[in-house]
Amino acid sequence: MSVFAAIKKAEGPIPELRPPKGEIAFDIPEGAILNAALIFAFVVLLVGRFIHMRRPAPPLPIEPPIHVARRELEAVSGPSALEECARIVRRYVLDAYGLGPEGATAAELAAQFAAHRFAITDLTIALETFLADCDRARFAPEDAEHLAETCTGRALALVEALDQRRRTAEPAPLPVAT
Repeated sequence: MSVFAAIKKAEGPIPELRPPKGEIAFDIPEGAILNAALIFAFVVLLVGRFIHMRRPAPPLPIEPPIHVARRELEAVSGPSALEECARIVRRYVLDAYGLGPEGATAAELAAQFAAHRFAITDLTIALETFLADCDRARFAPEDAEHLAETCTGRALALVEALDQRRRTAEPAPLPVAT
């Protein structure tokens, strides 16, 4: 209470308040303000566009290995059909099952596949037989004609069986909480 007691009302009337140096003149024309606002907006748009252009495009969705294998097997024809079928089956097994290096022999690839957790004996034998037949036909051309006629169908059936096994052996995805 003692603080408020020290404040006393001044004697006499309160003088009218005025700016100490007079009124401040506003010398900027309205047209200049409009032009500055338009230029600022244009600069902001240019900077935004530049930043947007510098941002990398989102990656394209990766096509499943089974779709790639089907599409490539449908396009196989000609004298190199046997080699193409073997290459497509190898590429499918490497991509779908995430196996080792690309340069593996048929026996090495079959052994890597046999060690995979989704592998079963029947599919391992079928894969090894198909790849061995393709290799044998490459190096022993007398069997190449007969195998070349059926290689596309055999490769497609093998890839479908491998994909069916992979899909049934994978655990179901976890539900997404929203």
